[in-house]
Amino acid sequence: MSSRRTVRIVAFAALSTAAAACAMSPSTPGDSTSRSKTSGAPLSLVAKPNRIDFGLGGLIAAPKRVVLSGVPAVSLMVSRVGDPTQIGASQPKSGNSGERTLLVYPISSGSTAAHWTSIRIRSYPVNSLNIRVSQQVCGRPDNLTGGALIYPPVNQRHVARTLGTLYFAVYSAAAPARRFPIGLHLFFGTVTFEGRSLVEASPPPGAVIPKPPSGSIVVTYMKGAIPHLPGPAMIHTQLYDDSCQAPVLAGAFSTGP
Repeated sequence: MSSRRTVRIVAFAALSTAAAACAMSPSTPGDSTSRSKTSGAPLSLVAKPNRIDFGLGGLIAAPKRVVLSGVPAVSLMVSRVGDPTQIGASQPKSGNSGERTLLVYPISSGSTAAHWTSIRIRSYPVNSLNIRVSQQVCGRPDNLTGGALIYPPVNQRHVARTLGTLYFAVYSAAAPARRFPIGLHLFFGTVTFEGRSLVEASPPPGAVIPKPPSGSIVVTYMKGAIPHLPGPAMIHTQLYDDSCQAPVLAGAFSTGP
């Protein structure tokens, strides 16, 4: 074979290898950046608004709606609430035009002196952002002074994930009024979810009723409906009737061993 023919064959092989590599690179499994199908540019997760301030305009302010866009909706999730005693954050739900929305619920002034926290939103595999949430602190007195989970008993294990209802002893300065509802907030780790507002109810069989705190208080037995529980997980319960007050934790139970 002549030297000229050898050079041509080697050059053709090199060009073929380079072309194959270029064709494979956009879909290489190890690529950690989400890219647009049309431009190849990285996708960017966007939240509107990305900062929320709950003021003092009501005892329990209405939840705020956040719209998420810019990435495939199927990959979005709330991965972390910095202070789960201060706010609740629903998992994103599908909306119009490929957007997803989540609701941010004001619960309390939080467990730190800063009175602000953040929600971490993740989109597989690499996009993430934080939504900053703050709650002003009020000086008005709080009717709700405490509460205790009575069914299932505090620290009960192997609780059915389909339980459906929690029962509480609610401690207050005056009897709870229907026009001033008591909310039920739940969290495990740094993930939150919401129950229904409490209504009066008799303690069920198996309830463990603690001795109420000393002092001049009103004890009211109440129940709240809850969604299907995660598991296995340690579920913490929190009551609130004014989202600018300090957290009122009522006890925890587990759906695991």
